[in-house]
Amino acid sequence: MDLKSKNKVLNIILSVLIFLLIFAPIGGLVCGFMVSEVQAIYNGEIIEKNNLLKLFENAFNSTNNLDFSSASAAATSVCNLLSALFFLGTFFAAGIIVIINSIILLVQTIKGLSKGVPSGKITKPLLRIAVSLAGYVSIMLGMYFYASPGINAYIIIGVGPMVQLGVALLYIIIASVMHFAVRSDHKTVGKVFQTILTLFAFVTLIILFITPFKGTYSMLNLFINMVGYTIVSEDPQTVYITILGAIGFGLLIAAFFTLTKVVTAPMGGNAGEKKKRDYGISAIIRSAVFAVLFAAGFVFIAITILRLHMFTELKFTAYSIAVFVAVGVLLALAIVAKSVDKMSPVSEEKPIEERTEEAPQEEENKEEPVKEESTVLEEPQEDNPLEKGEEDHDKVEEEKTEKPVEEKKEEVVVLVAEEPKPEETKPEMPAGPKFCPNCGTPTNGSKFCPNCGTKLL
Repeated sequence: MDLKSKNKVLNIILSVLIFLLIFAPIGGLVCGFMVSEVQAIYNGEIIEKNNLLKLFENAFNSTNNLDFSSASAAATSVCNLLSALFFLGTFFAAGIIVIINSIILLVQTIKGLSKGVPSGKITKPLLRIAVSLAGYVSIMLGMYFYASPGINAYIIIGVGPMVQLGVALLYIIIASVMHFAVRSDHKTVGKVFQTILTLFAFVTLIILFITPFKGTYSMLNLFINMVGYTIVSEDPQTVYITILGAIGFGLLIAAFFTLTKVVTAPMGGNAGEKKKRDYGISAIIRSAVFAVLFAAGFVFIAITILRLHMFTELKFTAYSIAVFVAVGVLLALAIVAKSVDKMSPVSEEKPIEERTEEAPQEEENKEEPVKEESTVLEEPQEDNPLEKGEEDHDKVEEEKTEKPVEEKKEEVVVLVAEEPKPEETKPEMPAGPKFCPNCGTPTNGSKFCPNCGTKLL
């Protein structure tokens, strides 16, 4: 991971911790099979434990023992079938996501011990595993959680989900440490709010489906009972009312998946990634969409319960109030995180892989300063190869061979441009007669006759 080049000790510690925690979700499932996944408590004592094997057995019995002989039997069969589908679907979906991302996390962590790996390739699988475990626990609480302080009776999650929540929290802490230690494209204040937003969204995801109204079961169990109540009822208008409740439940599921994105959005992807995305704006939009979907779904569910006369009045519990408060806090944190991060931007870093690939290209593309040609003939000066630390030996040799050629061309130009000086010539004497006037002998232009010696000029 990127910590290799910044803090080797922290890189080794986090890598070893990730190796150990990769097998922790499997340990949580083993605890769920052997100890308990759901347990009932009365007067402070555990009176019943249901492990995963027991829950699987109940789910398969619900699918095999369907009875539609009467309205009451049909309602019971449909409710059991929906509960089984919710449980089985959530368990296998979370398990598949955890296994796939654990393999990715293991491969990237091994790579990070030998060479640099972008931090996003480590933090993204960590956050996906954490979200999957938290989502599984949230569905379990939405199906089985029940609290009646009046008679001191509770139904809560067992050892298995608690181990999984602990692992998910450790994964988020590791991702946060890497976010602080590696990412330099965000200011420290911005990273603080981004981490707080991630942790707050994580907690909100866990309590999202816990008992919304006093005297009722949790949200998912409440919807299942609503469907059963509609089947038993003889009023045909209850079908239309239940459809409204189904729409509200669909909005709550959409809000659930939107909230899972809010957990992973603040920390963003890799610095310098090719596809530029504004993760601050993404967190704000997803927080706003989650708030709208949850509020609309909650209102539709409440209207459906009152119209079906399942309860005479609805009183909010501390859990539902906490979720509504969390909705507003999430949106505020997303806005503040984006505002603080935008006020003091930092130059973006490129991932290690891109930096190592582009480094030699940048050295090759460096241009030498252009030298002005002199009109005066100068002696050629050779460059000292020791002073060029950024250029390789081959490039220096090419320059040494090409430099004299350029200078010779310059000498030729200068020599041609110079005007040649005129040479001094002596005045020519006039030639004598071709024949001697005394004896007639040919003289060949001489001054004296070669025969009689007569002076001709």
